[in-house]
Amino acid sequence: MWRHSLRRTSRPPWCGWLVWIALTLFTALPARAQDHIVERALLEDRSGLQTIESIREESFIPFTGVLSQGYGAAKATHSHARCFLLKTSPVVS
Repeated sequence: MWRHSLRRTSRPPWCGWLVWIALTLFTALPARAQDHIVERALLEDRSGLQTIESIREESFIPFTGVLSQGYGAAKATHSHARCFLLKTSPVVS
């Protein structure tokens, strides 16, 4: 029994690696990146004192694309809060 299991095969030693690489490359599925955000809006609270309840009653300013307002000087006496409203679409697989 041991003699039979130690018998050499006629395949080259790199053949197993070649099969593994081929299976890895050809079975990989492409990923789809999609933006599921369907609506974006912004509310800037200059006082920094609004509560969640009061923010729900405010009107948000809609925007599209990427929000980029740059860097500003941070002052200890002024605290600004930015609230974002994002509505997303359901993910369908």
